[in-house]
Amino acid sequence: MEAAAKIAVIVPVYNAGKFLPELLDCLMRQTMKDFAVYFVDDCSTDDTAALLRDAVKENKFFHYMRNDKRCGAAISRNRGIAVSRSEYVVCLDADDLIADDFLEQLIEAADFYHADMVMLEREDFTAFDRIRRKKTLLKDDKELFEKDIFNIREQPIDFLIRCQNATYDRMVARELLDRFQIQFQDLPSSNDVFFILFSTFAAENIVHTRTADVLYYRRLHSEPDRISNDRDPMCAFEALHAVKKALMQYHMWEERCVHFWIFALDSLEKQLFVCKREERQKQVYQYLQETGLRELGVLGDPFYYRLPECYRKQFERFYQTAFEEKCFRDSMSFQALCESNLKKIADIFLYVKREGLQIGYWGAGRSTEGFISSAASIGEKVDYLIDNSKDKQGKKMFGLEVVSYDSVSEQIGFMIISNKQYYHEIFRQIKAVRKDVRVLCIQEYLYSKSTLEECIQ
Repeated sequence: MEAAAKIAVIVPVYNAGKFLPELLDCLMRQTMKDFAVYFVDDCSTDDTAALLRDAVKENKFFHYMRNDKRCGAAISRNRGIAVSRSEYVVCLDADDLIADDFLEQLIEAADFYHADMVMLEREDFTAFDRIRRKKTLLKDDKELFEKDIFNIREQPIDFLIRCQNATYDRMVARELLDRFQIQFQDLPSSNDVFFILFSTFAAENIVHTRTADVLYYRRLHSEPDRISNDRDPMCAFEALHAVKKALMQYHMWEERCVHFWIFALDSLEKQLFVCKREERQKQVYQYLQETGLRELGVLGDPFYYRLPECYRKQFERFYQTAFEEKCFRDSMSFQALCESNLKKIADIFLYVKREGLQIGYWGAGRSTEGFISSAASIGEKVDYLIDNSKDKQGKKMFGLEVVSYDSVSEQIGFMIISNKQYYHEIFRQIKAVRKDVRVLCIQEYLYSKSTLEECIQ
């Protein structure tokens, strides 16, 4: 019997014909040769099958299999992992790119430290902008990796939030997957949550590649022919519940529960505010109130009193804000919300004037007009409009030029964040530059019964 390769690379594919040649080229240029690639075709209707069959003929370390029916990315990955016999597993997507020494760097780190998991750098790019725009390792918090090798118990409680938590930014030991029966869940969305979270919880030896070079390049906003696309917030809750169940089954709950709670809180907040349709909002709202929070252990004395004080306050605001029925009124658009809370908006400007601060508004999206126009109706305006998008920077929107935060960080003493979903990421970006900036999530403040001072962070 032929010996198994050191690394199994699993690639689920669906109608990826226009991207595959680039990935195939990257794989054939790998400096490390002891690997096998398993392409799992989820019933593509374009030229994917032909491309991969030709590639398999020319490369003995390429393997091709095709599902009998559409199964989705999760089942396709599980199938690829099951047929491979390698010591380590890496999951890639068909539309992304890797450095020539991608596998070599991973295996060197794994072998040297006898690691269960190796994490790595990535950069994001779009189909239209091949310039590498953003390093996203731990959302730019490299200081988290103070040790060469670590496990989650040694990391800050918000470690999981600050990590990218993606299948493509790590290599995992097969022994770890087999020992704890870790698989991708058969869910329409959030099907990788259990695989990512529980493997991170279970790993005793995690290492990060020490190379200064980026190894993985993640293509953003690919067209809707990706193998998985639909998002269902209920799937996220099901995945989180499965993680909790596994932590208890393997007697890890007591040591890891606070890490889990912090991640669950962050995830729950995002799930509530990404819902676009009223019926879905109500579904999520009802689930959380009736069963969801209790199932996840996010209620009651053990949870509350084991949280650090800052997270207690966050939870209190979330619990008070998220479950206000007005959050789910179809008529309550952000503009309508601003127009109905002019007194609260006026209080913001009174506060910044009293404190002698300049005010920035982070987010040049569709909702921004609601706040800007409401402020104008009471004779007020923000000093700076900020957005990370280079496509928006330099343009005039709502009577203000959009600028980068770095260009005006010294002037701003008070920042309003409009995007509830990415509030924590933006908050950390602001504080990394200036810790004294006062930050307000405008949606939380307007929905909440709390005072302005209570909502400022």
